[in-house]
Formats: sequence, C-alpha cells, structure tokens
Amino acid sequence: MRKLYAVSVVICLIAGLSACASDNGAQLYYDYDLTEYITVGDFSKVVDRNSDEYKKLYREFYFDAFGEDFAQILSVGEVKEGDKVNINYYGTINGEEFDGGSELDYTLRIGDGLFTVEGFEKGIVGTELGGEVILELTLPDDYHNKELAGKEATFKIRVNAITRYPEPDNSQVIKYGFESLEEFRSEADDFAVSVCVFNAAYDAMEIKKYPEKETEKLVSELYKEYAAGYAEKGYSVEAFVASVDWTMEKFNEHLHDSVMYDFRRMPRDLLSYYFLDKYDRKLTSKEFQDCSDRLALEYGEDEFEKIPDIELERIAVYEKALKVCLEIAEVR
Repeated sequence: MRKLYAVSVVICLIAGLSACASDNGAQLYYDYDLTEYITVGDFSKVVDRNSDEYKKLYREFYFDAFGEDFAQILSVGEVKEGDKVNINYYGTINGEEFDGGSELDYTLRIGDGLFTVEGFEKGIVGTELGGEVILELTLPDDYHNKELAGKEATFKIRVNAITRYPEPDNSQVIKYGFESLEEFRSEADDFAVSVCVFNAAYDAMEIKKYPEKETEKLVSELYKEYAAGYAEKGYSVEAFVASVDWTMEKFNEHLHDSVMYDFRRMPRDLLSYYFLDKYDRKLTSKEFQDCSDRLALEYGEDEFEKIPDIELERIAVYEKALKVCLEIAEVR
C-alpha cells in the first residue's frame, strides 16, 4: 500500500529546518507545555465533502500524485470546477480600466481560490471555450490599491483554453504505486478530510509568543539553506543582500518573519505537536523509521541523504497529526 500525504506538503516542510533529533530519531523538540505559547479555540471537526475546501484538497492530492499526466486539452466544451483555464480579462470601475484589473494569457485553476476577487472563479464556470462572460464583482477590502478596496468592478472575461483532469482508470493508478483506483480515492479522501480539520484548528489557533530556542534554531537553519542556495549560484548571502539594497539586519528580520509567520514552519509545527499532546500521541521510533523509509524510496538515495533527521521528524509529526485529525473527523 502506498501512503502519500501529498508531495508538495513534504517539499514545503523540507524548506524549513529545525532542531536536532535524538539518536533514535524520535525526540520531540517541543517537549514542554505548549499552552504557554499557543491556544487553540473551538474548531470544527465536521467535514463536508461538497465543500470548496474539501474539493480543493482532493485535487491537491491528485496533482501531487499524477501532475499533468492525465491532462486533457479540450477542443470544445464549457468550464467546470477543477479545470485549468487560460483567459483574458479586462476590469473596469465606472467604465475606466483600473490598476491590476486586466491581464492577457492568464492561467488559473477553477476552485483553488487563488484569484483574490470573490466570485471571479465561480463566475467563469459554465462559459464555453472561446466564449466570454461579464461579471459584476466587489474588490476585496484588502485589495493592494487601498483607494479601490471594496469598490464595485466589472470584469469582461474570455476563455482561451480549457484543460481538464479526469480521474485515471484502475490500470493507470497501479503504475503510480497504488493498489487500485479505490485505494487512490481513499487516500485522497483521507488527506482532504484530515487537512480540513487541521486547517480549522489552525484558523482557531492564537500564537501568544514564539519559543525563543526553536525560533533561533529555525532562523539559523534557514540562513544555511539560503547560503547553500546562493553558493550554488556563485555568490554569497552578503552579495545577495547588497544586490537588493538590504542590510544584514533587514535580511535577519526577513528570516525571523519567514520562520514565525509562514504557516509551513513554526506555526504548523506548533499545531502538529498540539494535536499529539492533546490526544496523547507520541512519535515512535518505528513511525519515524517508516516515514524515513518511504521518503527514501520516493526521493532516491542521493536526495534523501540531504534531508536532516529533524526534518524527517517534522514530516513524520505532521503526518501523525493528520492521522489524529482523521480519527476525530466527522464526515458528511
């Protein structure tokens, strides 16, 4: 059986390094009471399989598993949720084009929620390939141009191309390491359900302060990551900082912000350990080893050797937290 909690999740976790693992690879580095640092309010454990969030996460698992391999470029048809579309859009306010309101050859996936104007993506659904739709929408309150925030805007949208991603058949998923189409569907469902619960808890979480030791360790490791990346390109951190007219102090502030406010790093770590603590779970050496063995197979020996033990622990802890979320979920 193949257990895949989304490759992109793993890659995101690898992007932020943290503290040192113990000899058995399973030392929890948040080994003290987290209530001093975070509170998690009431969060919904009810997951609706018809919700936009569930569908988006199901697609995320699909794309991590198969990528573009089953993409179908339509020659006729209309836009459906989950399609990737290429569009031209032209936005006006009171008949006048506004800053950031228009673009040619723009690609987005319907339902991912990446377009910041509410109703834009759903408004394209049902539009024929080559056809146009006009939408009357409201710009968000946090629109980048504060003078336009909250204003009514008209968008004229033309659909240039539609790419669709149907589920593969049984023989195809077997080639990708699944035992059957049903196993793929089950794992995609587990992932979507568990992350829905995790995200609900994340939205209900308040970080009162950040653990200083872990913060500085993460900052140090993130600095090493940047330094290694720049070195491969033939220049130093100092050279990069100078090239963007920063000071080293500003660069250090950037590292701290990345650690503390990027949910893929410390906030997600804190919440993952919260779930293990709250539901009396511990990361065992066997679970750590099982996670390591799986990643070694997926990444290959050379790439796997580059992942520090503590990073493997972060991945294993997050995956265990998702399993806890799956256990407590109420699905409808």
